[in-house]
Amino acid sequence: MNELETLSVDVNGFASRVWKKGDGPKLGFLAGFGGLPRWVPFLDVLARERTVVVPSLPGFPGGERGHSVLDSHLDWVLAVRQILQKAGLEGADLAASTVGGSFAAEIAAIWPGAVRRLALIAPWGL
Repeated sequence: MNELETLSVDVNGFASRVWKKGDGPKLGFLAGFGGLPRWVPFLDVLARERTVVVPSLPGFPGGERGHSVLDSHLDWVLAVRQILQKAGLEGADLAASTVGGSFAAEIAAIWPGAVRRLALIAPWGL
């Protein structure tokens, strides 16, 4: 899959965009504050050998304003886990930055089988 594919998943009644590109073992990427308003070049490098899957978080670019119903950090962690599951990333390798790193670390700690390997880039709050 050399072309960028755009999908949508629904969590708590709100849509989140999911980008997918490449071939090979799945690698999920959770962006940090500000999200990813566009596909960025470093993801192309990763997609040379991996299937890169980039879900958007609620209220971030590509995600509807679903963050308004997320009242606690645990609410966010549960919503992000659902997004990862619906994006086909359960048990996959996961890279994440800033606030995405915080959610990814929590998910890996609470559900160890949900993340195969974890790479954190300046994780928020850790």
